[in-house]
Amino acid sequence: MPVGAIGAGFNDTPQISNAKEAAGALEAMLFKELMKSMTESVGKAGLFGEGFQANMYQDMYASVLAEQGGGHLGISSMLEQALGVSERAKATSTMSNIGSVASALGSYRAVAEKSDVPPANVGLYKTAMSFLDNVSSARWGKEGILTTADLAADIATNSGNGIAAFNVQDANGYEGFPKCNLFAFEMLRRAGYTVPVTGRSHGWGYMGADTTTNLAAKGDVNDWATVRTDNTRDQLDGLAYSGVPLLLTSSGAGDRVGHMAVADRIHTVKRDDSGNIVALEYSGWEATTKGASYGRRMWRVEGVPGNGRGGLSSIEILEPKRSDSAAPYIAVGNRHPGASVTDKPESSQGSDVTTDIR
Repeated sequence: MPVGAIGAGFNDTPQISNAKEAAGALEAMLFKELMKSMTESVGKAGLFGEGFQANMYQDMYASVLAEQGGGHLGISSMLEQALGVSERAKATSTMSNIGSVASALGSYRAVAEKSDVPPANVGLYKTAMSFLDNVSSARWGKEGILTTADLAADIATNSGNGIAAFNVQDANGYEGFPKCNLFAFEMLRRAGYTVPVTGRSHGWGYMGADTTTNLAAKGDVNDWATVRTDNTRDQLDGLAYSGVPLLLTSSGAGDRVGHMAVADRIHTVKRDDSGNIVALEYSGWEATTKGASYGRRMWRVEGVPGNGRGGLSSIEILEPKRSDSAAPYIAVGNRHPGASVTDKPESSQGSDVTTDIR
C-alpha cells in the first residue's frame, strides 16, 4: 500500500468540510493522548508541580498543545481523505473507510505506546503504517511476493543492452528470499534517508545484511551513514528517543544469513571483553520469516544464550543520513548493473545476482 493511500480513490464532495473538521479533531485528540503519555513517563514534578491543580493545569496545557499541534502529526489529511466519501461510493464504502481510519489510528497509537514515547520522527512512523497494514505485512515474509508498490525505488540508468532499473525481481523480492534488507532500506528511503544501492547482473538492488555488516565493521559507509556501534546504550537510546532511526545490521554465523531492522528504542546492549556487541535488545521494525512487524526483540551472536534471534556472528549499528532529495541513492561498489528483467513472477531470475562488494 503506497504511503498515505488510506481510503484513496474517492472524489471530493461537499462533505469534505465536515470530514476535515472530524479529522482535525481526531488528530488533536491523539496528539493530546501522546502528550499525556510523554509527561507521565518523565514524572509529574515539573513545570506544574504536583497535586490536583497541577494535574488540571497539565491537562489544560496538553489541550492547548493539541489545538496548536493539530495537523502536524501528518495523519489528519489521511483521515480526511478516508472520511470524505463521495455520494457515489458512500453506500458500499462507508464501513470500509471507517475501518481504515480506525486501523490507521490504532497502528499509529500502538507504535507510539510500544516505544514509550510519542513519535518524534513523523516521517518514519507514517512510513511504518504503510508497511504494517494487514494486507502488505505478510508480503515481506520469506514466502511472500512483493509488488512494485512495496518496493518503489525509482533509480534507473542506461545499461549496455537496456535500462538498469530498481524493481522487485532485481531485488530478489520473490517467494523464498529473505527480505529483511529490502524492508529496512526501503523504509528508510521512504522516510527521507539516504540508502546505498549496488549494481547486479540484472538492475540495481539493495545490499544484503552480511555485506552491509561487513562494510559497517570496516567503517566504509561514510557516504550514507555514521557507524554508532561503539556508542553506549544510553547514547544509542538517546538518539532513538530523539527521533533518529537506527539501522541494525548483523551477519550470520556459518551458513546462516544475517538480519536487519530499524530501531526506535535501544533497551540493552551487552559486549564482550573486546567491546564487540554480543547481545542487543531493541524495539523496532523488521521483516521476519512470517512478515513485517513492530515489536521488542533480542539479537544474539552465536554462543550467547537467550531468546530472540541467535546464530549471528557480528552486530553493527548505523545512523542513516538524511537524504538530499536530488540524490537519495549512493552507489556502492564498482560493478555496472546489467539491464533489468521484468517484474513478473514467471520470469527467470538472473543467474548471477552477486555484487563486487565483500
